[in-house]
Amino acid sequence: MKFSQFSVGQYVSFDKTFSLTDYEKFRDFSADSNPLHWNRDFALASGSAQPILPLGLATSPFSAIAGMAFPGVPSLIISSSYNAHSPVHYDRDITYSAKITHISAEKRILKLELKAYEKTVALISGEMVVQARFDEWEIPADLTAEFTLTQPNNLVLITGSDGAI
Repeated sequence: MKFSQFSVGQYVSFDKTFSLTDYEKFRDFSADSNPLHWNRDFALASGSAQPILPLGLATSPFSAIAGMAFPGVPSLIISSSYNAHSPVHYDRDITYSAKITHISAEKRILKLELKAYEKTVALISGEMVVQARFDEWEIPADLTAEFTLTQPNNLVLITGSDGAI
């Protein structure tokens, strides 16, 4: 793989479902045992219909995007920021996506636009800046990503000033 193979507009997308078991693993290493994340009665009393995933757990698939796709194996996350728009709940299919919005070839840096949503509901948006540590690298045969890179369509629609085609 070569860093020069990346282009603005490339994107990845995949689905992830979190279970209470995922939270328990997260709690073990993060020490976040807030009952809002696991206790249904507490969640109801706080105004939520059900427990809510911690943002740190809900955003963790974005790390996989950097480590497996953009740029992949030689990645180093320089910065990331997230905005939560709606709660993320357990046992729901969440779609994660990232799109390359800027490339700095001389520094081997990719700027990514991040989104997580459930059907049509926006859950999380954000940005990530990732650096490739090498210009060129081999992907180990035992590493497989659960998603593939997609090239943007180069279709342009031009309309008149009144919106008619």
